[in-house]
Amino acid sequence: MTLTKRKLISCLKDGLESQGYTEMKESQLGTSGFFCKYLGDDMFLSLGLEISGLYDFRYTASYYWSMTTQWSAIGGDIPKDSYCRINRLMSRDEKEAAFGHDPLCWWNQLDKTNICNFLNSVKMTELRLLSQKEMKEKIINSKDVQRLCVSAKTIQSLYKDHFSLPPEIDLKFTPSREIDGVPIKWFEIAEYVLRFVINEKRVNRHMVIIKASDAFRQFVLRNR
Repeated sequence: MTLTKRKLISCLKDGLESQGYTEMKESQLGTSGFFCKYLGDDMFLSLGLEISGLYDFRYTASYYWSMTTQWSAIGGDIPKDSYCRINRLMSRDEKEAAFGHDPLCWWNQLDKTNICNFLNSVKMTELRLLSQKEMKEKIINSKDVQRLCVSAKTIQSLYKDHFSLPPEIDLKFTPSREIDGVPIKWFEIAEYVLRFVINEKRVNRHMVIIKASDAFRQFVLRNR
């Protein structure tokens, strides 16, 4: 039996939402389900589900803790461990209880017992991740994280100010329809900000989609 993205999300969504996560439609970042929560203090925690491409009915999840929801954006001075698999935050005994003797640490069932196992693992490991005060300081003080935040904050600010695109601006990279529930307005503003406000050198369609989607997700999460 093949595990689908739709099936995985439908089985885990209620439990994750009860832990404060919000499902975000996502087709651009390569996840098999994407959930986020706003932590306050301009911090977000994203949880990306992953279905194995090698083994039938295997799935796991990873965290990304940052001041952006731009999934798995690491590099430069961004702490690498701000993006990590759930099992990396579990003890040997906990992994054995959850995964048996599977060295890859994948869940392989979606019955009630295994769903509870997964959700309990998320609850336990999230607390461990967010208790790392030193990592939080590194995230906040990261110049590369701050650069990622500039576009999102500018896009959100213009959106809240009911920004209208100047008539002389010819958009080149804005999609023709909404993607993942993100209204076109966000993409228009994102392209304008990238090209004419922060003067990004290598703007393309993918970048516009990623930046607009991040700004939109942050806006939704902050205003829940």
